[in-house]
Amino acid sequence: MPLGLFIKRRVVWMSCIFATTLAVVWVSWPAPTPVSEPLPSPNGYDDFVRAGKLLVSVSSDHTKMPPGELRAFVGTNQEPLRLLRLGLTRDCRTPIEYTMDFYRQHATELGDLRRLAQLVSAEGRLAEAEARHLHAALSHFDNVKYGRVSAQGGLVIEKLVGIAIESMGILGIERVAGKLSADEARTVLGKMIERDKVPDDPDEFIARDRIFSKQTSTLAERLRAMWEYKTLRPDRIIDPKFIGQIHRASRSRRQLMLRLAARVYQIEKGSPPRQASDLVPDILRAVPVDPETGTNLVLNASK
Repeated sequence: MPLGLFIKRRVVWMSCIFATTLAVVWVSWPAPTPVSEPLPSPNGYDDFVRAGKLLVSVSSDHTKMPPGELRAFVGTNQEPLRLLRLGLTRDCRTPIEYTMDFYRQHATELGDLRRLAQLVSAEGRLAEAEARHLHAALSHFDNVKYGRVSAQGGLVIEKLVGIAIESMGILGIERVAGKLSADEARTVLGKMIERDKVPDDPDEFIARDRIFSKQTSTLAERLRAMWEYKTLRPDRIIDPKFIGQIHRASRSRRQLMLRLAARVYQIEKGSPPRQASDLVPDILRAVPVDPETGTNLVLNASK
């Protein structure tokens, strides 16, 4: 064999051995020790879990229920609603155990928490049907808050469920925003502004997710994931999508803030605002910013 060809093959084989060794070392490296974060006592999350277990579900879609069915559904579930709102008044943190048994049990809890959000949405829809517009908006805002606090301290999956719940609340408020009086719109806007002051840090959820993955996956599972995704860090594949979902949720909240502020402006001034800056400083302290671009959001005149 020519010396040059032998050297080239040797380099290739040595590179493969080095890459394989690096991969094995990375996937077998001990996982970081999970930090045991203290849970609040009482913990609002426990109230949510109790409420979810007591919830009397229905087979039909709550978004298509006539007022009579909504009234029966909400009336039957007054205790779950009471517990949910009790939890909203307390500090809240998701308890995590870094085991697959916990994950399987927790999946059931997440389903209950989402159905609980549908109950709150049904309550808001009932208030819409009865033309109790402020009551409807406040019910839907409870889902905005519930979506955030129920995911605190959790993994990526908890935050994704929380985003879905919060989006349910935002859509509900959007349906009644144009029917609120100026004072009512200011009330709901104030709550949305307070919500927006609490940042959603995707890195916190991603960091906990990586620890959980390291603690619960086997060496074979890690190697298989690396092979399937053709990367040494398959855990990073979902990061941009997750971060994008958090940004889109934040943008939706801030667009709703603009819409509520525009509602106040139109009632008080007698004409709609021409641009978002017209709302500052009498109604908003500053124009909300797009979390992805860092630029001011534009007022959507079509709504």
